[in-house]
Order: sequence, then C-alpha cells, then structure tokens
Amino acid sequence: MFVRSFNHNIRYNYIYNFCSFFGVTALWVLYLTHRGMSLVEVGLLESIFHVSSFLLKYQAVHLRIV
Repeated sequence: MFVRSFNHNIRYNYIYNFCSFFGVTALWVLYLTHRGMSLVEVGLLESIFHVSSFLLKYQAVHLRIV
C-alpha cells in the first residue's frame, strides 16, 4: 500500500514540476480547494507563507522600522 501511494505521489510531483516550469504556479491553490479547504483558508495560508518568507529572507538589520 505504501509503495503504491509513493509511486502515485511521484507521478503527481512530475506533473507539478512540468506545469510549474511553464509558469503555472497556482496549482497548489487548486489542490487545496480540491482537498476541501475554502478560499479564505487558502488565502490565510498564502498570506502566512508570504509574510514568513519576507521576514526570513531579510535580516532584521535591513528592515528599518521607525
């Protein structure tokens, strides 16, 4: 059972990598809504991702908060 799901996920990973090569990067939104999440929940997760990405990319020295 584990091997079957593992091979299934590898196939999905190849499809995702192929689509993301052509600039279709919003597939995870479709995936999460397909799995039962609402658009509000997906939006909250996306905002958390972007805020944490911003804060972790730039050091606190580079942020000039007055």
